[in-house]
Amino acid sequence: MNGNLLPISFSKEIFHDYLASVSERQNPNMKFLSTLFFVALCAFVNGQTHNIEEFLLRKENHEIMVAAHRGDWKNHPENSLSAIQSCIDHFVDIVEIDVQETADGVFILMHDNTVNRTTNGKGKVSALSSKQIAKLKLRDKNGVLTEEHVPTLKEALQLAEGKIMLNLDKSSGRFEKLIPLLDSLGVRNQVILKGIHNSSFFFNYMIENAEGPLFMPILQYMPKTQVDTFLLDAHVPLVELILSNDTTYLTDPLGMYLFRKHRTGIWYNALFKSISAGKSENTDALGTWNWFIEHEALVIQTDYPFELLQHLINIGEHKRPYGWIDVPLDKLPKPASAP
Repeated sequence: MNGNLLPISFSKEIFHDYLASVSERQNPNMKFLSTLFFVALCAFVNGQTHNIEEFLLRKENHEIMVAAHRGDWKNHPENSLSAIQSCIDHFVDIVEIDVQETADGVFILMHDNTVNRTTNGKGKVSALSSKQIAKLKLRDKNGVLTEEHVPTLKEALQLAEGKIMLNLDKSSGRFEKLIPLLDSLGVRNQVILKGIHNSSFFFNYMIENAEGPLFMPILQYMPKTQVDTFLLDAHVPLVELILSNDTTYLTDPLGMYLFRKHRTGIWYNALFKSISAGKSENTDALGTWNWFIEHEALVIQTDYPFELLQHLINIGEHKRPYGWIDVPLDKLPKPASAP
C-alpha cells in the first residue's frame, strides 16, 4: 500500500493561490515562503523524501535517510520497476539504481556490463540495441525468470516522478548525456549523480545546475591534508565515503569535525566490508548501522531498506511515515555470539 498522504504534486498551485490571495500584498515574498512551508509540510506528514528540497530539509534537521541498493531486490528483480515501486510504497527515501548505455545510446537499468546474470539473454549491454534488450526478461535473486522486462532509465524516472529520489550509480562520466534526459522529464530535483572528480568539477556543476541534480563526490583515498580544502572548494551537501576499515582518518574526531565544519553530509554503504569501513550488515546489521549513525551518517545505503527504516524510527533518527506498518527486526543478521 502506498501511504503517501500528500504527494509533492498535490495542488501546489492551489496552495500558492490561496496564500497569495490572503497576504501577498502584505508580504511580497509570500510565494517563496509558501513553497518552503509546503515542502516542509509534505516532508513532515509523509516521512518520505521526494526531492532535493526535502532532502536538504532533512539534512538541516539531522534526520538520517535510507537508500535502497538496487531497489527492493530481495522481493523483486534488482533494478526493476517493481523493485522501485516497492520502495515507493514502503516510504524509502532514495533508490539506488545502476545505469548502462546500449549500442544505440539508450540508458537502461543494469548493474553488470553484460545482461547474462540478470536476464535470459547474453552479451554486453554496449553491444546490444535497446530493441534487443527490451525483448529480454529479468531474473529474480534466485535466478528464476520473471515476466518483467529490463527498464529504460526513462521508465524509471517516469515512475519515480514526484514520489522518491533516485541515485544513479555508474553515472560518472555520463553527466552531459544524463542531464538532458532529466530535463526532458522534469525530474532534475529528484536525482543524485556521483563520481570521482576534483573539487572544482563538482563546484562548477552545482553552480551551472542550481535546480538539480544533486552532485555527490566519492571520497576514498584522499590525503588528510587535502580533505579540508576539497570540502571547502567543492561546496557540496553530500559525499559518499568508500572505506575499507574503521580506523581511517576520515572517521576520526578530526575527520568528523571537518564534515560538520563544511556542513557536508555523509553517504555510507552497509553492503560489503571492503567499502563499509570493514563492517557488513550481512553479519551484523544493527551494529553496522549504529556505527554509521555514530559517525555522522546522513544517508545509509542498504540491502535491508525496510528494516533500516524501522530501526531509525525506533531510535528517533527518522520520522514515522503516515501509514507506516512496523517491520520486525528479529530476523536481521547478527554476530554469532549475540542472543
